[in-house]
Amino acid sequence: MTEIELPYRFDPRRYQKRIMRAILEGGEKRAVCVWHRRAGKDKTFLNILAIAAMEKMGNYAYYFPTATLGRKALWDNIDARSGRDSREVE
Repeated sequence: MTEIELPYRFDPRRYQKRIMRAILEGGEKRAVCVWHRRAGKDKTFLNILAIAAMEKMGNYAYYFPTATLGRKALWDNIDARSGRDSREVE
């Protein structure tokens, strides 16, 4: 069986590591991040959600205002660091 290490193909930046540590290791339940545009907010919190889901069984959800915004932010906007570029998908 193949093992996957989480976060998968995500090398968090210094400021992303701080919030990930606070939530995953420090036990914080809520966080507010005032980061600049394209700072990786969705990617950071999706990885936090994935790690938490692997630690404790349950139902998890990640919401966007619309499904279109969700696809645009997390599905269509995959970058080279996460394994493929959105321009490769036709």
